[in-house]
Amino acid sequence: MDWGTPTIDKLIGTIPADGFWPAVDGDAFARDYMLPAELPATTIMAFLQRGFLWACSQLDAYERSSEYETLADEPQRKIANTPAKVLAFNRAVCCFAKAEILLETMTAARRKEADNLAKTGTETEDRYREYANDALRMITECGRPAGVELI
Repeated sequence: MDWGTPTIDKLIGTIPADGFWPAVDGDAFARDYMLPAELPATTIMAFLQRGFLWACSQLDAYERSSEYETLADEPQRKIANTPAKVLAFNRAVCCFAKAEILLETMTAARRKEADNLAKTGTETEDRYREYANDALRMITECGRPAGVELI
């Protein structure tokens, strides 16, 4: 077990592309989302897999209605050669996983002086859930003019 090893030095691995959905890079997740250093790579991957499952289930109807083989094949803007919806999907998966990690790693045994609510408070967990849902909306509402409501 690799408890205590800095997270960014761990090889987390990748959740491979699953038909319509793109792969999610666990190493990028560990690097970019400032995870607790004591989490083993296997635990990080488990949280990321939960995020992947959650995002896929939330977008199930979207996937069924798509005329394309993969999310990346849909017409969309690209950012640094990556389709915008792929970036949004990755954001949704990672933010949901981060929220779950924040929820699971809060501890009652922590000394009051060691608490950092900016990193571990429920408001932070809720904010990451909001980010995940916002990313899903970017996928489902992509192409809809901003500020226009459908009636």
